[in-house]
Amino acid sequence: MWWEALPTLAQEKPDAARGYSYLVNGGYVGCGVPVTVMKRAVLSKSLVPASVIATFIPMAGEDIFNSGTQLPERNSDNALLIPSMNIFETKRGNKVINFNCLSCHGESIDGNFIVGLGNRTRDFTQEISRFAKVLPLLAWTAEEREEVRAFQRATETISPYIQTNTVGVNPAINLTYALFSQRHAEDYTWSETPTLEPPATIFPPVDVPPWWRMGRKSSMFYSGEFRHSHHRIMMLASTLCVENQKEMRALEKPFYDVEAFGKSLRAPRYPAPIVRETAERGRLVFNQNCSSCHGTYGENGSYPDRIVPIEVVGTDPWLMEHQTGIETQRFWESGEEASQALYGEKFGFHALRGYSAPPLDGIWSTAPFFHNGSVPNLEAVLNSSSRPTYWWKSNTHQSQDYDVAQVGVKFELLNYGYYQGFPFTRRYIYDTTLPGYGNQGHTFGDHLTHDERSAVIEYLKTL
Repeated sequence: MWWEALPTLAQEKPDAARGYSYLVNGGYVGCGVPVTVMKRAVLSKSLVPASVIATFIPMAGEDIFNSGTQLPERNSDNALLIPSMNIFETKRGNKVINFNCLSCHGESIDGNFIVGLGNRTRDFTQEISRFAKVLPLLAWTAEEREEVRAFQRATETISPYIQTNTVGVNPAINLTYALFSQRHAEDYTWSETPTLEPPATIFPPVDVPPWWRMGRKSSMFYSGEFRHSHHRIMMLASTLCVENQKEMRALEKPFYDVEAFGKSLRAPRYPAPIVRETAERGRLVFNQNCSSCHGTYGENGSYPDRIVPIEVVGTDPWLMEHQTGIETQRFWESGEEASQALYGEKFGFHALRGYSAPPLDGIWSTAPFFHNGSVPNLEAVLNSSSRPTYWWKSNTHQSQDYDVAQVGVKFELLNYGYYQGFPFTRRYIYDTTLPGYGNQGHTFGDHLTHDERSAVIEYLKTL
C-alpha cells in the first residue's frame, strides 16, 4: 500500500461521549486569554475598539459569555459560552478562554448549531495579532500577565500565515506549517526563532469538510493525506501552546476519543419538504452518472473512497500542487521526524495528485462547494456554465440566505473582483480569478438536461 497504516492505540476502546465532553470543555489548546482580561476587553466598550476585538472575535457585538446558542453537557464554566470557545484552567492554575475545535468544525444554519459542520462564516482576513497586542494593557495582575505572554507569543507568531482573502475559507494547513516551523522536531519544544523557513503568506484556501465524513472516508484531507488514523492530525492545533513532548503525548488519548466522536456523527436531515417522485428519478440519474466516484446510498449503499486524478476532475489544482510540492515536503519531513520522536512512528503523510471524491451525506448543508468553497450551490456544481466568476458572499446561514431551489447559499453576482472592491468590505467577495480560488472543472453534470439536474438535486436532499 502507498500509505503507512498506523496501528491502533494500545489502550481501552475509544469513547465518543467522552470525546464530545473533552471537545466542548477541554483545555487542549493550552493557552488563552485570562477570562478576567477577556471580560474587560469585550464587555467594556471604552477599553478596546470593536474593530480590534473583531480581528479575534468576529461576533464582537455578541456577549460571548451569555450566548443564545448553548451546547449540551458543558461544564459550569462553559454552559453559557458561545459554542466556538472553551474556558479551561492552564497548567499554571489560571482560567483562560480560547477557541476550540468547533470554531472551524461547527456552524449554524438558521439558528441551529450543527456540531461537525465545517464553518463557512469565520473571518480569517484580519490580523489577529492586533487583538493580542492590546491585552497587556488589560492584564492587571502577575498571573494575568503570564497568561497573556503565552497567548501573545503564539498568536503573534502565526498571525502573518493565516490571513485569507475571503471570509469563510480556512487557513488550517498553513497554520500547521507555521507551527511546525517554530518547533524543534526532536523534542517538540518551542523555538523563539524558526527552525524552518516559515511558509508563504499566500496559500491555497480550503473549505472545511464536515466531520461526519470521517466515518466513511479513509483520508482526512482533500488529496488523500493521513489515511485511517486521524486523531494525531486533529490534535495538531494544540501545538499552538504545548511546551514539550510530554504535554503533546498527554493529548493523544483524549483525542482518540474525539476522533471516535467525529466518526459517530451523522449528517443532518434536509429541513424542508422533498418531492419524493422527483428524488427517485434523480436517484437513477445519480447512480448512472455520479456513483462511481461518490458512491451509492441507502440500505445497501457503498462508498468507493476514490482519489480522482487532477487530469480527470480538473478543479483548481493549487491545493494539490501545494500539498505534493517540494516547498511543502520540508514541513512534513519535520513533522514526520517529530511524530517519530513522539510516538515511535510516522504520521503517514502522503498527498496524491488529485482530489478525494467525498461521500455526499448531508451535502445540502455544506455549501459552498468544492475544496475551496468556490461554487455557491448544487445547480452550479452540476452546470459549470452557471458558476459566477465574482460573487458576494453572505456571512450568515440564516433561512433568508439559503437557496432552497438550487441548494446552496444565496449570492449577489458581481462584475468586479477582489482588488476592485472597497478595502473594508472586499473580504466578502469571492473572486475565482485569484490563485487557488478557481471554480473550474468537475464538468460531469454538464451533459445532463435541466430536468435531470433538478431531479439529481432533489435526490441529494435525501442523503
